[in-house]
Amino acid sequence: MRAYLKSLNPIWLYPALTLVSTAFAFLAAESGVWCMFVCLRFAFGHEKIYWVKHIIRDSTGFALLSAGLALTQYFLASSLVLSMKDRVLAFSVLFFSASASGVFFARLAADSSLGVSRLCSFPVITACLFGGLTALFQKESENPMRGLKFNPFKY
Repeated sequence: MRAYLKSLNPIWLYPALTLVSTAFAFLAAESGVWCMFVCLRFAFGHEKIYWVKHIIRDSTGFALLSAGLALTQYFLASSLVLSMKDRVLAFSVLFFSASASGVFFARLAADSSLGVSRLCSFPVITACLFGGLTALFQKESENPMRGLKFNPFKY
């Protein structure tokens, strides 16, 4: 029974780490949008700050969010591939994690400017799948995590 529970470690730990990384990426994107707003206020002045359309601020936030999530998912999935040799199961865990991350982000961003659209979770799901599938289909020799002693998905 204990060996069976150890084999379930990647199945529950990967989605949990994905949700935590989504929350941190959301906070980083929101702070990046705020920093851009402060820089624009410094550049244009307090009266002309609203000449910059809100779509530019939102697209900056989604760009920061997507880049951060894709990079995080690449490294997490690279660690996952080292501990799980079954690629179908790894793809299933990756797809479930991306979907859960999208739903979590839609709920998390509901009160911010990034959560205005109904399709706000699409960039999150796409970034998670892009980063994870890149790591899933890479060669064993190209894996950046193969030399590390610590792998969170292995006991």
